[in-house]
Amino acid sequence: MRFDDYSRQAAEVILAAEKLARSYGHKDISPTHLLQSLLTQESKSLVALLDELGIQVHELQRRLELDLENALQSRKKNTMGDILISHRLASVLDEAESTCKKEGKETLSTLHLFLGILAQPHTRANGHLTYLGVTPMRTQRALDRLRRQEILSETPQTIIPNSSTSSNKLHSSNKLDPVSLPQGEEARQSPEASLFTEEGKEAKK
Repeated sequence: MRFDDYSRQAAEVILAAEKLARSYGHKDISPTHLLQSLLTQESKSLVALLDELGIQVHELQRRLELDLENALQSRKKNTMGDILISHRLASVLDEAESTCKKEGKETLSTLHLFLGILAQPHTRANGHLTYLGVTPMRTQRALDRLRRQEILSETPQTIIPNSSTSSNKLHSSNKLDPVSLPQGEEARQSPEASLFTEEGKEAKK
């Protein structure tokens, strides 16, 4: 898959998820790898959202780590080298891209990736979030509160899953293409970088 419409940080999260899957010897990248990588990258927007939801990040990371370790024990270790995007992760990325387009955003952010996980109920990553009380309705309310407090200058307006999204759509044959992340002046402005504006900081003070 390509990252033309992904922010630099979102692209780095995808690459980190691939690296994490390889470290466990898994044959594909799942939403669990993606969520663990999102938490590791510590996106400012996602940190603010999880804090607003009252989620203990370390507890969520511990649950995800145990899940990944159990998956390794229940399956043969991948020694072939090739690693694919799972069908469920492809569906998550579809939802993230759909939300980004509905918002009229040119760049897909790490927050969109998180909302993509939240919009796909039949994944283990979503199950961990649900267990900790993270639901689409609670998340929508948290985003609304953050906007009112001017902590976030831009966030997705709606996180309701798009029923027209094809969950069977695969991203570039489910393979990760070699990618050069944007550099210098040609790099897209990451939405994460603009979420915490100087005005927002002053307002919070």
